Amino acid sequence: MKKMKWIVAAAFGLMSVTAVNAQTEGTKTKEHHKTERHDRKGHKRGAHLKEDVKAYEAQLNLTPAQVTQWEALNEASKQKKMALRETGSELSKEDKRSQMKAMHQEKQAELKKILSEEQFAQYKEIRKAKMEERKAKMQERKAQGNKRGDVRRGR
Repeated sequence: MKKMKWIVAAAFGLMSVTAVNAQTEGTKTKEHHKTERHDRKGHKRGAHLKEDVKAYEAQLNLTPAQVTQWEALNEASKQKKMALRETGSELSKEDKRSQMKAMHQEKQAELKKILSEEQFAQYKEIRKAKMEERKAKMQERKAQGNKRGDVRRGR
């Protein structure tokens, strides 16, 4: 009988802790969850921009002046995109997409001014290789996802 009381008390305590946790979890906003999830994965908003420049610094043999200019370009581009996201709520998805694309093309044109022709060509090759690698990984994940789906369905 005493064991039964302990079991009931422990179950009640566990349920109440779970209920309190669920209530506090519900107060977090969608944006908070997104940011929290990003931070857990090691992504800090915009932090990858400086890391990207540092990675390219050795590969493209960049001068310190080029690194500084590229980082400033990334920061300015980031600010423009954030402003568009914040004020662009009245814009359609197509308008936002076209403006983002225009910003990207503008950034590429500015980067072309910072880098030499050889460096820019090498940069494009590196980007292309990274894109192909990402596509291959995505296809691999899709294939694995389909296999997991088949297992869940009992196939």
